Amino acid sequence: MNRWVNHWIGLIAAAALGAAVALGAAAAQTSASPSAAPHDPYRRTKNGPPLQNIFHKVNPERLFQMLAQPKHYPAARMPDFQFSQEEVLDIMAYLKSIGDPPTPAPVSWPAWADKKFDALSDQESEAVFALAEEGKKVWSSARCSICHTIHGPGGSLIGGYVDLRAGGIDLQIAGVKLQRDWLYRWLQDPKRYFPDTLMPRFRFSEAELRALTEYILRDEVFRPASPEAEEPRDFGGVLASGNPERISRGKRLMVLSRCVLCHDIKGISELLPPSARPQPPQPGSFEFLAYDLRCLSCHSFAGQGGTYAPELASEGSRLQKDWLARYLQTPDIIRPLSQQMPKLNLTEEEAALVASYMEKSGRDARIPENIPGGRPVTPAEIERGRALYKVKGCFACHSIGEGAGGVVGPTLETVGTRLQSGYIWYHLKNPHAVNPYSAEPDYGLTDEEARALAAYLSSKKPSQGHFQQGASVGRRHPLLLPPRMGPVFVDGAAGQELIHRRDQARQDFLASPKGIYLHYCAACHGDDGKGEGRLWSTELSPKPADLTVLRADKGTLLKWIRDDPPAVAKSNLCPPWGRTIPPEKIERLAQYLLSLAGQSQASPAQPAASAGVVAQPMPWFLMVLILAELALLARILFKRRKVREESGIPRASAPLALRRILVALDGELWLRRLRNVRDGATKKGRRL
Repeated sequence: MNRWVNHWIGLIAAAALGAAVALGAAAAQTSASPSAAPHDPYRRTKNGPPLQNIFHKVNPERLFQMLAQPKHYPAARMPDFQFSQEEVLDIMAYLKSIGDPPTPAPVSWPAWADKKFDALSDQESEAVFALAEEGKKVWSSARCSICHTIHGPGGSLIGGYVDLRAGGIDLQIAGVKLQRDWLYRWLQDPKRYFPDTLMPRFRFSEAELRALTEYILRDEVFRPASPEAEEPRDFGGVLASGNPERISRGKRLMVLSRCVLCHDIKGISELLPPSARPQPPQPGSFEFLAYDLRCLSCHSFAGQGGTYAPELASEGSRLQKDWLARYLQTPDIIRPLSQQMPKLNLTEEEAALVASYMEKSGRDARIPENIPGGRPVTPAEIERGRALYKVKGCFACHSIGEGAGGVVGPTLETVGTRLQSGYIWYHLKNPHAVNPYSAEPDYGLTDEEARALAAYLSSKKPSQGHFQQGASVGRRHPLLLPPRMGPVFVDGAAGQELIHRRDQARQDFLASPKGIYLHYCAACHGDDGKGEGRLWSTELSPKPADLTVLRADKGTLLKWIRDDPPAVAKSNLCPPWGRTIPPEKIERLAQYLLSLAGQSQASPAQPAASAGVVAQPMPWFLMVLILAELALLARILFKRRKVREESGIPRASAPLALRRILVALDGELWLRRLRNVRDGATKKGRRL
């Protein structure tokens, strides 16, 4: 029997090992597959910046603290290697030995540039504060907080998840960490120092670079929240001596710590073959602009890139070319509560080049060029569209410049200069064709209704500018959306898996009763249902209902949620959700509304699948591993029983620690040792 047990265990273990090898090979092949385009910013060779000239970037005191206690700041991504102080000094000595000599200052700084606040005269303080205030404006126009966090706020690009590919680090100590000359050069051209960075080149002027540098180095938001005790250290002897023994020890520490896996380090061999870094495209082409501006850090195009900003595959059918060229030069606020494009300071020629490329390449055959109907729109149709806009309650979410309006959706005040009329019609007919997770309701418009409403929206073309704030945009707060994984690499099978995980997270969120409520209802009715939604305009009437005092049966709630407002005598500001939310989710939403009102009219218990939990089949390789573990456990238990029977020791007489050893280790070996112990104890007159 023991021979057959060992035989089957061998077969199962071989199968499990083969499965693991096959999966590893498949993963390696996927990760090594060439990208469809050579300049996807997420195909980075390494996550961390190069360390050759780290002393040009960081002052020695901060570098010492980063190496000694990298987790002193929670946002730090570097592991804590538990280096001693001497080991930190050894590493610093090696990094100093491989660095280039100091470079001349990029610009001539004022005499007060390196002075601390306390040492500034009144006149110098005024100059510093004035320059820092200008830098704050540059920071705001560049939308730096999209990627970067400062003591918590910001960093929308990574969606609340720590994504090592996203370059937007926390800048809470940038003011005391970074060297002035390095910061100026970094803001001027980030890829000169870190070729794989996701940060675009903003094309700042010299005045903007000076101002932004001063703002980051001087403003309190870029300094530790609580003043740290200064412990002056003299690094001169360590860094200037060039001690070969210390340098050698530092290099060995970096080799053993595998620092080269994340950083390029001169003098240390690669452990894994890094992927080849592609050469930049030729200047003057759209490909070079996409590379230089890092467009795919936020957008996706042709199946690759990020997921923070809109997908660009159909922009040629959506946006008007002239508007796009103007917008790229001076981005305005379209969605007050969500994605905002940074001001990248493109020239007129560069903006025209991007707009022309999008017009030719970003076409969608499903979208008509003009409003269907075979005839020009008439003033009567425009007026009918205006009436439909009010009847359908579109102003609850959108601002259009005619009275009060909401901010949940993008502003429509100048939509006629932004979107093509054919796309407006197509979107009204199919609001979820582009973004299936949009909270915009499907009103089931007829072709004529969609034509009239599209005609009205296409007529919104103010004479000056392409964004003007309406009468009311409500209270501006972050919009609660389903979970988002942040930027994802969508090239190849591995990228598709990440997209699947992101979509699955959204589906799970929208499958739960509370998730459905938060996504579709909380903007007006509030997270707690008391009618105090964070996005509700104070000038719109009637106010959202307090759902905690609602008294209605489930059948009535289903009609209120599902049907058009006139059919159920509710405000037209609350849209009909019957064509937007699936019936089973409307059931869960109605049940959740009853729970908010404290009513216990619960429906019969639903199976797990109806609550959004979908049973997934167990992967075959995991099943094989489980069977192998069970077989090994059976073998150990079998040998344990054999040991007890042949040793003649009752089960209760064996010490607990000894029984654990017999279970965990080879029974045959411990059988021989146990017999020797028993024989020795018998000779001494003792009983084991």
